[in-house]
Amino acid sequence: MNEDKSEDVNLGKLKNEAGEAEIDNKDVVGIDTKSIAEINIKESDNTLVENCIEIKEYVRSDICNTLIEMGFGIIEAEKAIFFTRNAGLEEALSWIEENKDSEYLKDPIVQTSNSEDNKNETKLSDEEVLIKVQELQRKVRERRRLKEKEDEIEKEKRRISSAKQLIEAQRKLEEAERARHIQQVLKEKVEHEKERNRQLDLLRHEWEERFGCPYPEDEKKVLPKTGKEKVAFYCNKLQKEYKDTDRAGLIGCLTLLKTYISNVLNNPQEDKYKKIRLNNSTFHSKVARYNGSIDILKACGFEIDANNEFLIITPNKIPDTFTCGQAIRFIDLILRTFP
Repeated sequence: MNEDKSEDVNLGKLKNEAGEAEIDNKDVVGIDTKSIAEINIKESDNTLVENCIEIKEYVRSDICNTLIEMGFGIIEAEKAIFFTRNAGLEEALSWIEENKDSEYLKDPIVQTSNSEDNKNETKLSDEEVLIKVQELQRKVRERRRLKEKEDEIEKEKRRISSAKQLIEAQRKLEEAERARHIQQVLKEKVEHEKERNRQLDLLRHEWEERFGCPYPEDEKKVLPKTGKEKVAFYCNKLQKEYKDTDRAGLIGCLTLLKTYISNVLNNPQEDKYKKIRLNNSTFHSKVARYNGSIDILKACGFEIDANNEFLIITPNKIPDTFTCGQAIRFIDLILRTFP
């Protein structure tokens, strides 16, 4: 085959098997209008699976064989060479790439039958042929636009579906994480409660061994009880609250408390030891600022006067020497725990 046959092909006898020719504007340029004017659009026999002989004789066999070796079918190979007017392999490949999405790419171009109907058909003028070609192009573009729109819709559906699946997977992951967190919190709570009870049991045992009385379980239960139990409770409160945060201050507070109580115990008739000024700088900075310290003094018989100026034991009143002695004993036990 050679390129000299390009003008001899009777385009008026060719049509697409699907009934419409895929012709772009570039395909019309350079083709004799007399041949174009003879194009007839007819339904073909769908059993035909090859291009007509005119196409086969027109196309260059070397380009066609190369395209077939590259994996393309003979129909699209011949159509690509035909519509690019034997321009070359690169042009044929470009045409196939541009028309790869066309539903008519693999439909053969067949020869119109020579039936009586064809003889009775009216030849189209050049203007009518151009109009029909433009209409065909419009239909092809419209089909392509609709297909692209459908593809976009399908793509968006897949994107939405993927997003929903991702959101659902994320929700399940978060729920599982929350469930694990709740289980961990409950486990830690149970373990904390067990440890608290263990520490409380140890504290009760140590308290009973050290002070010789039951451990005070609740402050409301302690306050109405004996002076000894009050002293024990507030000594323990001081130790727990300040032994780790202010050990030096706690030691100083207990030492001064021991001094005040010892003076009363050793000199029960001396009124000067039964009176402590509340705004005294030493008393205020080293004793009063520690929670429970004044309560220990109150348990030993001191009380605040009507003017809120002094802690006093009523003159001529004999102090509770038993409670004072127990207070000194408890304070000594606590002080001995410090190195």
